[in-house]
Amino acid sequence: MRGAVRRANARGVTLIELMVVVIIIAIFAAIAIPGISKSSDDRRAFEKATELAQLMQEARGRALATGSAQMVALNMNGTAPRGVFMLYEAVYNNQPTASCLTYNQWGGTADTDPVKTVTAPLAPPASGPGVKLVNGMNLAYAGSSDLKASMAVNGAAVAGNFAYLCFSPGGRVYFYGTQAAAVNGAGVPLSGAFTVDIARYPGGTLEGLTRRVIIDGTDTARVKSF
Repeated sequence: MRGAVRRANARGVTLIELMVVVIIIAIFAAIAIPGISKSSDDRRAFEKATELAQLMQEARGRALATGSAQMVALNMNGTAPRGVFMLYEAVYNNQPTASCLTYNQWGGTADTDPVKTVTAPLAPPASGPGVKLVNGMNLAYAGSSDLKASMAVNGAAVAGNFAYLCFSPGGRVYFYGTQAAAVNGAGVPLSGAFTVDIARYPGGTLEGLTRRVIIDGTDTARVKSF
């Protein structure tokens, strides 16, 4: 009798019980995976915002270190990759150029890289004394086209696809709202905050957190989430 009880207690898991456990695990996985995926997508937006903030910090640091003005060109055309950001250094005959406001200073890249320009990244160069391509980034991430960026100055949306920020060796930041203004050196001192919002828009609808890159005339670039 005792042997029979021991055998009953020692019997293994039945196939039906195993299948029930597998089904339960599958249900929990199906519930959790979308949340994990969204969390991963939100992290991508944060990483890109951080990368853009670092590009702005690099521009400010290089201006102070080299004595040459640094221009960040922002192109947000609303299509994949939905945002291209390029950093250029002002040079003339390979010598530093300190001013952000020189006429036609930012007209082309004849100095070092003939396939990039401030006014139209990836296009042939325009005429000008020359600028040097330093660094760049875009919002493409592992083939995803869900990330999108938008710009504002003191809360007012920037009209058009382009905007430019120039960091001078003296620590000032100048804003240009058009290509023509950038080429002609017609910048205005940034008196408030310039912001770039990066968020996910799957199917054209905002989803998840927005990551805001904040640049002002005195402080370092920083990222805020909301």
